[in-house]
Amino acid sequence: MSLLLKYSFCSVEFPSKFYRNLNKDVKKQIAKTHYNAPYLYLESWLQTLSNIRNIYYSKIINQY
Repeated sequence: MSLLLKYSFCSVEFPSKFYRNLNKDVKKQIAKTHYNAPYLYLESWLQTLSNIRNIYYSKIINQY
């Protein structure tokens, strides 16, 4: 696996994991201030983006 491919996994998964591990009050503040959305929505969106990226790259890797 190339370094670029490894980096792309980390760059998408990190915000999702980081946000999930934050305190609930901090999550609320970030979601409200920057996205004007409930914190659970933002958490779900980040997780979904991470999952989509992982599925996409697993299909690419399995082709070779």
